[in-house]
Amino acid sequence: TFDVVDVDSFGSKDGNVLLFNALRCLRIPQGSSDDDDNNNNNNNNVLRGSLLYVTCTDGFAGSGRGPLRALSAYGCYTRLSPSCAETGLRMLAGAAIARANDLGLACRVVFTHYSPHGPVYRAMLHVSRRADYHRWRSRRDSEGAEGSSRSKTNQNMVDPSLGALDDYAFVGSCRACCGRLFQVPWSRLGHVTCPSCGSFGGGDGRHDAGVSVAGPLYVGPMHDLSVVRQMRGHSQMLGWDDERIAWSTKKPHGACSSLGELLERMEGEAHPLVGLGIFKVPDVTKTAGARTMPAIKRLLAALQDDGFVAERSHVDGTAFKTNASAEEVRSFVRMLEADA
Repeated sequence: TFDVVDVDSFGSKDGNVLLFNALRCLRIPQGSSDDDDNNNNNNNNVLRGSLLYVTCTDGFAGSGRGPLRALSAYGCYTRLSPSCAETGLRMLAGAAIARANDLGLACRVVFTHYSPHGPVYRAMLHVSRRADYHRWRSRRDSEGAEGSSRSKTNQNMVDPSLGALDDYAFVGSCRACCGRLFQVPWSRLGHVTCPSCGSFGGGDGRHDAGVSVAGPLYVGPMHDLSVVRQMRGHSQMLGWDDERIAWSTKKPHGACSSLGELLERMEGEAHPLVGLGIFKVPDVTKTAGARTMPAIKRLLAALQDDGFVAERSHVDGTAFKTNASAEEVRSFVRMLEADA
């Protein structure tokens, strides 16, 4: 058995099988008892386990263009949406979480990464015994630790009977809201409406109206905020921030150029208020009826000045995450065009 396992599926034909076998290769330390925890407060926030680094290179499965391939390989029915890169990452992480649960284990997402060349979806997960995970999760949530993997919104949707699957559910994508994603808990299947505009289910992800549903997949934060901050600190200390990212093809417009820029965007994506999914500047410009597309930095600055959280995403050069609604974002696009 091993403390770290890095597995590349080379497609998605046997995705679930590879995940299951990789999990069985991990060394899972025996957790301490509650009595031991009470006698050693220094270890209260330490979750013992091993690391699993998983990969998917099937763009059809992850993007929603091949939903049956995704269902066969990862147990998730994907849909086309502007957030398809993020959905692919959540599909991969969700499959690992589900397979770990079958073995009596629990997975916690450490970070995820998407590269458009391929494309390549990657997720680093911390794997532990389910009982140890529950004790650690309960302590962390009760203390309100920064970077906790469950947001206040998700806490209200957790079903205790799901065991280690409390961040494993469905997502809806609303075409009227530029494809914005929102969480659909298991109990709401069949009664899905967009929380922003009230659109109801029935869309297939390819047309301009209705809400399409994908899943089940991972619905928690894309990265652990505390871990990403530690990674940024180590990168700065070692002088790695300016290391250029080597692109095997031409660098996509707006993509990260250096390790420091990538980690900065990942920290923004881990903000507890930004939620699921992304907006793309071209999409919100088109639906806002604007003739000129604002610079993404200018749009984010305007949102932030008005009190919204708005952070760039690493999955696409024109993408950003925010707690503003689609209509609020569109109003800022129109305002910036009027001011130009």
